[in-house]
Amino acid sequence: MILTTYLTGKPDPQRSMTWKPDDKNVVDVWIKSLTRQGLHGIIFHDSLTEDFCARWANRNVSFHHIQWNTPWTAAEERVRIYRDWLRDNPCDKVLTTDLSDVEFYRDPFELMTDPDKLYIGSEPILIGTDKWMVDRMTATYGEAPFQDRFILNPGICGGSRARMLTFLDQWMDELDKAIKPTSPPHDICAFIRLIYREGIPFVTGHPLHTVFRKNQWAWHGAAIRHK
Repeated sequence: MILTTYLTGKPDPQRSMTWKPDDKNVVDVWIKSLTRQGLHGIIFHDSLTEDFCARWANRNVSFHHIQWNTPWTAAEERVRIYRDWLRDNPCDKVLTTDLSDVEFYRDPFELMTDPDKLYIGSEPILIGTDKWMVDRMTATYGEAPFQDRFILNPGICGGSRARMLTFLDQWMDELDKAIKPTSPPHDICAFIRLIYREGIPFVTGHPLHTVFRKNQWAWHGAAIRHK
């Protein structure tokens, strides 16, 4: 199962805007590419209309209405949403992705063969060379470690159900450790800090996903395009 969110109840701090509900441009590519590959997904939302959901739902994609349970932004709230759903729903493997900038070129689950590893997004940039990332980690945790390692991106995160349940619980705990109050988002900082500190094994990059922000085409051979 592939999970994503379309949450509009609070501003997006990274883009300094609030997502509008019922925007076909947000869901179009994700739904069509997922359906084309014969995959199955759920879009969790907080304010989409019944008409919009009915128009875009199909035998591969369903919409689930949720209530916000945390004081955080959508970037952090999605971690809670995924964890709670996975606790109650058995499946072999699960993948969580961003929505508006993700496209499926082929079945990513064919690559997710090791039940002990996470399958995650990343960016070809060292943490220490990205001022925004260093500032964000420092504001969130009072330090910016692992500056000689690449940025890990939570816009793609998956694995076996057991691996993901454990990780999502750990991710929630890591979010609770963030210095408060600070400006969000905290999700990527907690994600990076947790994985590198605990030495959680992971797979990233090609052929799981394209180079972040390069908008590469299917002929590059990756399963997922992320920007």
